[in-house]
Amino acid sequence: MKTYMAVNMVSHELKKLILKTLETHEKYKSSYFWRPAKCANTRRYNEKNFPINEYAILTKQGLLRVSPHYRESCNNVYYSLNIQLEGPSGDEKKSIRSLKQLIKETE
Repeated sequence: MKTYMAVNMVSHELKKLILKTLETHEKYKSSYFWRPAKCANTRRYNEKNFPINEYAILTKQGLLRVSPHYRESCNNVYYSLNIQLEGPSGDEKKSIRSLKQLIKETE
């Protein structure tokens, strides 16, 4: 898992990754209604080549972990995006708004 620094400012590379995460989330959030691939090896290939991997962002509030999960079964396609903030007060679940807020802070 790669960790990015966003304490003072967001780098261009991190901004591109966040925008790609937001774009991928918009595309895959209704994936439950999609049809999975017919062959098991194609389903596993799709899972392996999902466009984003897990990463972390070090912010002023703590470490923000972004974990996308994509899975295809024989009947359904499953996607979720988990965002956790690990701060001094413990772990806290965050929403997609926290990534959008990071982008707004840099503009």
